[in-house]
Amino acid sequence: MGKLYEFWKLREETIAFLEALGEDQLDAVAPITGESLRWLVGNLLVRWDHSFFPKLGFSWRLPDYYHTMFPNGTMQNQWNASPPSKEELLRQLRSQREQISEDAEGHLEYPVLEPFHDMHTINEVFIYMIEAERQQLEVMKQSISFEGTERSD
Repeated sequence: MGKLYEFWKLREETIAFLEALGEDQLDAVAPITGESLRWLVGNLLVRWDHSFFPKLGFSWRLPDYYHTMFPNGTMQNQWNASPPSKEELLRQLRSQREQISEDAEGHLEYPVLEPFHDMHTINEVFIYMIEAERQQLEVMKQSISFEGTERSD
C-alpha cells in the first residue's frame, strides 16, 4: 500500500470518528489525556501543518489562531477565544488531506528543507506523521470510551 493511500485512508478514519461525535462530546476531557477531543483534533492539524509543509518549502496552511490554540504545550483552559466548531475542524481536516496529498505527490523522496528530528527526506517525515496521526486517533478513541470524562469549561 502506498504512503499517500495509507494517509488518505487514515484521514478518512479520523474524519469519520469526528463526524460521529456530538459537538458537546468534543469538550469532554478524559483523564487519560487531560485534553479535550477538540484540542486533540486541533493539535493533530497543527502538528501536520508544522511538520509537513515547511519541510517542502511551503508556509503553514491553517489560520494563525490554530497555531496559538493547539500547539504542544497549550491547554484548552488557556484559550482566550472561542475554539473552532466541529464543522470547522472537519473542513480543516478535509482541506488538509487534499493539500497534503497534492503536495506530497511526487515529492516524497525530496530532502527536507528544515531540520526535523534526524529525518532527511519528506518520506521520512510523512511516515512519522502518519504514525503520529494513528496514535492520536487511538488516544481520541480511548478518550471517548473512557468512563468519567469531565467537561473542559
